[in-house]
Amino acid sequence: PDQDFTWPDAPGLDGSVVNLRGVPENPHYTDHSATLMDLSKPLAWATAIHLKKNLIIGWIFRTADYFWIQNWNSFGNAERLARGLEFSTQPYDVSRREVLSTPALFGAPTYRWLTAKGKIESHFLLFYAHAPEGFSKVDDIRVENGRIVLEDKAAGKTITLAASRGL
Repeated sequence: PDQDFTWPDAPGLDGSVVNLRGVPENPHYTDHSATLMDLSKPLAWATAIHLKKNLIIGWIFRTADYFWIQNWNSFGNAERLARGLEFSTQPYDVSRREVLSTPALFGAPTYRWLTAKGKIESHFLLFYAHAPEGFSKVDDIRVENGRIVLEDKAAGKTITLAASRGL
């Protein structure tokens, strides 16, 4: 708890490094982490890959709209695993009082303010596709010329999908 880390490698309770991308070898806990998106880039993303079925689902959004990813893990045992990914305007689900008392974390906002009678509009892209054999992580995503391009640089693999709209 309360340890800084750079995605996907987080400090474990025993001091080891835990890669948050996958399911641990000995699942036996429930956990929650928050990751700040790279605010120097206009777009961010969250993806989940089913490695055995070569399926990928993902979301692409503007970092100006959603600064954080919340990663929920409920790994009670190997037969009962659950994970939730939430792109969010705040790093943790806490009370309004707590949110307002922490206006910034790592130099980034911890909430967006909607004034009375104000409006906020945001958009995101969602995709679901087959991934090529060996595609195991997303290093980069681009939205260009009506396409979504996903890269796994270590595997030398790319997925190109038609985008029905832009951001």
